[in-house]
Amino acid sequence: MSLQKGEGRYEVMYQTCSVVGRADEFDAWVTRPDHAGRFPALLVCHDFTGVTPHIKELARVFSRMGYATFVPNLFYRIKDLPFVLTEAESHRVADLVPDGRMRADLEDTLLYMQSFPTSVDASRMAILGFGEGARWAHALAAEFPLEIRAITTVHPSLGAVTRGNGEARVPTVLEHVNDSTVPVLSIMAGDGEVSSDEEIQEYKDKLGMRASLFTYKNAKQGFLDEQNPVYDESSLQDAYVRMLDFLDTCLGGGKPA
Repeated sequence: MSLQKGEGRYEVMYQTCSVVGRADEFDAWVTRPDHAGRFPALLVCHDFTGVTPHIKELARVFSRMGYATFVPNLFYRIKDLPFVLTEAESHRVADLVPDGRMRADLEDTLLYMQSFPTSVDASRMAILGFGEGARWAHALAAEFPLEIRAITTVHPSLGAVTRGNGEARVPTVLEHVNDSTVPVLSIMAGDGEVSSDEEIQEYKDKLGMRASLFTYKNAKQGFLDEQNPVYDESSLQDAYVRMLDFLDTCLGGGKPA
């Protein structure tokens, strides 16, 4: 592993690991505190832009604050993908990878996370979902109720999703919301580009008192990504504080058991 120095409670170890799943072997970006002990763990579900430098840096930020973070590459079956996908390329990927296969890879990653008994506290796990990854976050929380204790979503894609690969339609975030009862924190941009006002209101209504939703009114989707033209430093820092406070509350803090 390489050592990452930076602000936070811990220095960070990070590397790309191989996950042996039930059907295939795939890679995952793994970061963790460079410190002895069993730390709470975070599964990150990327959206259809893939495992970007932004996602990798976010994982390091959480690990500096005491979280072992796992980011499976859900697009590993597709060869010769560019390092960063354009919007058009991301839609092509969505059609090439079966939705059920991606969910199975996430399930396998959860099992993989539990295979580190000396460095991961499997009783303190959460999921972070970006875009369409929010749908998988809610679905997995329902499937693993004893393991998953919190959900965070960023720019959740709440509307209907249609695939061109034979999957006419897949369940939406709104259809999965009531499948679990864990606390939820959602971070959204105010541009309405990902989800409509009506969908966001329905999301709030279904989640009820177990959720905190924060909308950055003057921000646009991508404001958390330093490489994006709409990047907003002050909103990014505020969002990090909210997410870390939420995880610390739900998982007992970013410290070893």
